[in-house]
Amino acid sequence: MIEHDAPEMTKASTIGADITGEERTAPIPTERAKIIQLIAARAPETLDRFAELRSRSRTPAGTELIARVCTDIEQNEQKTGSRVRQRRDRSSAKFTEAVERLVGDLLRARSGTNTTGRIFRAVGKTSFRDAPVKYDMFMGVLDGLKAFGLVGHRRGQTRSRDAGFGFRATIPGRAARFWATAKLVKLAEEHGIHSGNVRDHFFPEPPTNPLVLSDWSWALQRKRTRHQIQAHA
Repeated sequence: MIEHDAPEMTKASTIGADITGEERTAPIPTERAKIIQLIAARAPETLDRFAELRSRSRTPAGTELIARVCTDIEQNEQKTGSRVRQRRDRSSAKFTEAVERLVGDLLRARSGTNTTGRIFRAVGKTSFRDAPVKYDMFMGVLDGLKAFGLVGHRRGQTRSRDAGFGFRATIPGRAARFWATAKLVKLAEEHGIHSGNVRDHFFPEPPTNPLVLSDWSWALQRKRTRHQIQAHA
């Protein structure tokens, strides 16, 4: 998986030893980090995963990680003065659940070989009507994660084309992109969670309104007749 927050390599690295037995060092080019970031930026967006916000913790390690993230966010809010009053029990529970769902999606997006590590979602108010996390709560969690340096965010883009006669027609744009920063990845690793086992710690809950396959039927003279689906050999 392509890393989005590659640190700049400025320290020297050992490349071998000379005849005196002393190790020789050579500087690692800082351009390597820039190249990695450029490759990550050009990675196919079709491989980005949709942020369903349905990730839930299933292990004590996952629960402890979410509790640590919530504590860090709350302490940062008090330090910066972005929030004066503490959240009440009900509001705190919803906030913790929202953090769990978003952080879980961010970490799960890093698993697998054919992935960019990014998730996408439109952040307009109307796009959260059927979402498990509502708009105001999502934006609050996002601001908290960004303020503490735990999530990367690239804003979405609206697009339009010239429709003639001085009018412009709106065409589908690009949704906002999000990814776990190196700081969040390191924090997760401190709790034993990494891209190889993240699916053991976070799993997606089933959809609220799943599609159901029903048997076929027709209406005849206001009377509905149903037939069971028969398996064919």
